[in-house]
Amino acid sequence: MEGAFLSTCALIERVFQRPLPPLITAEIARKPVMKTQAEGIFKKMLEAPADAATAHQGAQTFILLEPGMRARWAQRLRGLRPSQQDYAWAESHHLSQRWMFLLRPLRLVAKHGLGAAWKVFFPRSGANTLRA
Repeated sequence: MEGAFLSTCALIERVFQRPLPPLITAEIARKPVMKTQAEGIFKKMLEAPADAATAHQGAQTFILLEPGMRARWAQRLRGLRPSQQDYAWAESHHLSQRWMFLLRPLRLVAKHGLGAAWKVFFPRSGANTLRA
């Protein structure tokens, strides 16, 4: 949550061009990647075309916003939790819901392709990735 909060604050500062409270400014200064992330998000919002087909890339943004490696891995694992759609799919195919923990990664690859799934779960850091 810290990475998302600091990146959002840096984005607010960028968009509204208003100073942030000193404590928040100091935290952002300690983690320069937050300004980089905010700038990437800002450019993506203004330059990138809206494309509903890339909604799954929201997971990529959340991974990039995490400040530490442990938090990024935790975020990746959250993305592998079965969704309501996965459970509905299991029910429609008469499978036990227990199998969805193993089938979820396969369903993601089948839906988005191996390359897209890899890019979402292992994004390159920096503004260029957020533009993709």
